[in-house]
Amino acid sequence: MFEDLHLQSPPTWAPSPSRKPLPALLPAVQPILLFLALALPLSRPLRIFVFLPLNLLAGLAQIFLFTSNNPAADYGLANAAVSYLFWASDYLALSRPEQDLLRVGEDAAPARGWAKANWAAQLINSPRGIGWRFGPAYFAQAPASRRRFLLTRAARYALLYLVQDALTTYMRQVPFFLGVRPMTAQPLLMRGVHLLMCGTIAAAALNAQYTLVSLFAVRDYFSQRNSYLHDVLTLVCVMRNRSERASAALKTGRTSSVASGRTRPA
Repeated sequence: MFEDLHLQSPPTWAPSPSRKPLPALLPAVQPILLFLALALPLSRPLRIFVFLPLNLLAGLAQIFLFTSNNPAADYGLANAAVSYLFWASDYLALSRPEQDLLRVGEDAAPARGWAKANWAAQLINSPRGIGWRFGPAYFAQAPASRRRFLLTRAARYALLYLVQDALTTYMRQVPFFLGVRPMTAQPLLMRGVHLLMCGTIAAAALNAQYTLVSLFAVRDYFSQRNSYLHDVLTLVCVMRNRSERASAALKTGRTSSVASGRTRPA
């Protein structure tokens, strides 16, 4: 089945001798650094030029200098390191967290103390933005009929389950996912395909969980169908919110320039 992959590695896999055993606390360094950068009353330059590079160094060390002696675990740890680097870049460099990253109903983030620490912890643990102003807002409304809501959610869960099951079954036949051969021993195109499969399985599992919760909650009258507007396009919607917020700020700046007579000559 895999004769066309042109494997270049021996049948058994062993970590590079240049990589040391992974320290138990190293995977916690990035989230701790991000938490401290958000919870402490720091200036924006300090966050960008101190905490963001430290986050980058911790992620690179986790990926390139240490190993868990398991290729699948190393792959997962590398994904986590890159994810935290993206979040740190967004929260520390691309945003002004105390003004931009607020919960629904908040006018400003807490200034300091336990309330600020609680705000920072909730922000780090809410990557989907549910309950935050930057969260999803561009979802189709829930079906007007309760029966239709239950049928569409049941059909969606079945589809997500089949996608997850089919890809998982395939991956159990691939030596790269079983720890027999390293991921780097396959052509670049197949690496991309298999990486896409990993992301698809994770996205399907996450959305299947939300779909199943909404299905039973509405069926058993614990919740209303209008409470479940999130969908598989959460990330796209969050980015659209951010883009429109930036465009509005740019337009506001132009309007202020016109009002003050500081427009650039044509």
